[in-house]
Amino acid sequence: MLRSAATLLVALLVGLAPLAGCSCADTAPGLADGGRRLDAGLEDGSDAALNLDASGPLLTGRVTCDDDDADPDACCVGSAEPTCCQGSGVRRLLDLTGCPDGAFADCAPFDQAVFGVVDPTVRDAALYLGDGVNLAGVALGPGYDPRGFNADLSARVVVPEALCDGCIDVAGVALLDRVPDGAERAPMRVALLANRAIGQAQLVIAGEEDYTFNLPTGTAELWLRTFIDGGVEIEITGERPTTYRIEIPLPERLVPVVLGRAVDPGPAGPIAVREAAFQTRPCDAPAALRPAEAPVLTSVEAPRLGRPSVVVHGGERLLFFASSGAIQVATSAPDGALGPASPALEPQANEQLSDPWVVADPAGLALYVRSDDPDLGARVLRVAAGDRVFDRDAATVELTAQDLGVDAIGAVTVFEDVARSAPRMVAHVLERSGQAAFWLLEPEPGGNGWRPVAPRIATANAGDLFAFDRDVIEGPAMIYAGGLYRLYYAGRRGTRWTIGAYVSPDLERFYPVGPVLAPRDEGYDAIAISAPAPFVTGGRVGLYYLASDGVRTSLSVAGPSGT
Repeated sequence: MLRSAATLLVALLVGLAPLAGCSCADTAPGLADGGRRLDAGLEDGSDAALNLDASGPLLTGRVTCDDDDADPDACCVGSAEPTCCQGSGVRRLLDLTGCPDGAFADCAPFDQAVFGVVDPTVRDAALYLGDGVNLAGVALGPGYDPRGFNADLSARVVVPEALCDGCIDVAGVALLDRVPDGAERAPMRVALLANRAIGQAQLVIAGEEDYTFNLPTGTAELWLRTFIDGGVEIEITGERPTTYRIEIPLPERLVPVVLGRAVDPGPAGPIAVREAAFQTRPCDAPAALRPAEAPVLTSVEAPRLGRPSVVVHGGERLLFFASSGAIQVATSAPDGALGPASPALEPQANEQLSDPWVVADPAGLALYVRSDDPDLGARVLRVAAGDRVFDRDAATVELTAQDLGVDAIGAVTVFEDVARSAPRMVAHVLERSGQAAFWLLEPEPGGNGWRPVAPRIATANAGDLFAFDRDVIEGPAMIYAGGLYRLYYAGRRGTRWTIGAYVSPDLERFYPVGPVLAPRDEGYDAIAISAPAPFVTGGRVGLYYLASDGVRTSLSVAGPSGT
């Protein structure tokens, strides 16, 4: 089995539409903001029988990675298998060809952090590291998350043949917890260093020498490779190449560096670094999603905060979200920060608007939104817009519970079936059996409304007492990335919720990934994670989402990730 999904905490969901005929406010009960629920009020430990009726599509495309014909790309999403990490991520090359002799800073090939009390220098297109009290070096990038990327770090070093007596002369590659300040000792997680004083290569773990290996004279290549399962592999090239593997705890961030120190190296001069390289290979590992330390918006700023939706339009990333029965919009910066919010669509009379989903089409933007009206009931509307303010006069009713023969309809997500160049919808419905489910829909002939197509994607995972989505699923949000359809959603077990995902290569087979984002027990997302809104940046997927600490609701961002 390829998948090794991380065990994550689950949480109380905030801010999704009611499907069970309950008397509900706008966010989950027990929260200071007031609230609403999408479930039938099942308590922890209760049963949620499937009891499918004949009114809805009964086929299911839900498969697992244990199947003989499982799709390997789909099964790699949410996997902690290092072999699942493919493609090209960040690449940094330290090539000093053409650099004049002198300070390294005068010929740095890209913005690099230099550390140590003596700056490195360049001579004859080689890097020489100083004679300070501690190791000095150059960072090959700002850092990476080794739990979400496999990575290769290498350096080609020139080692004089003669040993030096009583000298300090080391150089090589290392992964630091951070770039050190001033004369601070480099906080090495792991390092591989050529040491001319002993004629050996040293493997250093947590700042302490652990192993030594044969070191060829002349030119040698030193490699450090990290894998998302915690494995670290070293390689030393030469006449007798050496490889060795260890297991170490992986933090959230490591900084790849070239470093060294030379004191009294003798007439032959110190070890020189000819070139170095750093390369990452992105993984769809569970740990790749990292929540922001602070939310981008709270319910103090936007009362009765609801589901977000993200779209790129006119060169800007726009975030739409529900607030106090209306839909708001704000620009989203690359780091997730939001600009000032403004109205995108206001409700009519006694109407409440919620659960926006925005898509871009040739005519501009289209908003799919849930409308709750005391007289007209719950409906999914489609509203057109030239830019970011929607024209209510252009609204059409796209879907009702009666259209599908179900008891209630909740949030929807609309996306393009890339193989068929046609729109598709995933709708959250409450079947007549009382079971919440996701249905895959296609446009009716002539474009008037939507109809179900096989398969039904998912229901609550009632057969597993410990599944995070055992009792209820809701808030579907589909995105296409990396050649796969990725359906994020919220799931509940008892009174606790988390965000999970399904992936599909073809909209016929859907593979459960499991939980991908959960509360952290403290802070703004201490008890609640919900309402995923995925987006793609730099070829990877991040999520906006709702969170709660039990007092207020927050809108935050996690990632980017491939999960």
